[in-house]
Amino acid sequence: GEIFGRADDGASGGVWAGKGAVTRTKPSRTLFVMAIPRNVPHSEVEAAFSKEPGYEGLRSRRNMCFIDFTDVRYATAALRKYQGHAFGRTRPDGGAGPGIAIDYDKDAVSKRNREYERQRRAADADDGDALVYRCACCGARFLSLEPGEPLERLPKRRTDGATCVEEDRVLRELWACKAPVKLIKRAKGIERQWPLACSSCDVPCAYRPAPLDRPTRFMYVLAGALREGKGGGG
Repeated sequence: GEIFGRADDGASGGVWAGKGAVTRTKPSRTLFVMAIPRNVPHSEVEAAFSKEPGYEGLRSRRNMCFIDFTDVRYATAALRKYQGHAFGRTRPDGGAGPGIAIDYDKDAVSKRNREYERQRRAADADDGDALVYRCACCGARFLSLEPGEPLERLPKRRTDGATCVEEDRVLRELWACKAPVKLIKRAKGIERQWPLACSSCDVPCAYRPAPLDRPTRFMYVLAGALREGKGGGG
């Protein structure tokens, strides 16, 4: 039989997605993998998919991930092959647990993330003596500080333990994306926060008391959100 779906699959009731599944999501070269068991590291998922033709890379996000291929045909083949795949060690008794669920990614984020990776590699080569901090969740660059101003030496907020980073004096560069505004109830009233999320996995890592287009003295890094390191991140 055919390895890849017909050109008109998307218009004729969906695309066969393996294990009896049919998807009506528009085929793309990026797969959205869900329901990964908590005790299965994403490195194990990557090890499986990286063996497939056209594999380009994996981006993690909690118990799900996005997998890029060079062509939609390769993505479709991997979708059908691994649909419902049960990775090892998914149950205490060693048996196979529920399989993963895979679909095409609905959002056109592959191009954005490939461009991000190019920018990250270029920036890594030009860090100089800056102190670079990465997202603790996925390893992507988040910010850099002036030499001699490590996060652990900066003051902390009493309310939530976040680290206070003085933007004009300490902050050198910031790689972040905006997230929805949060309202926090404090003893003296409601505090409005403008979160800053990781550009790669969208996990919040810091916040400001004002939008990015407005100046403010401090930004605040969430406790445990970042780790130091210039190289090797995603």
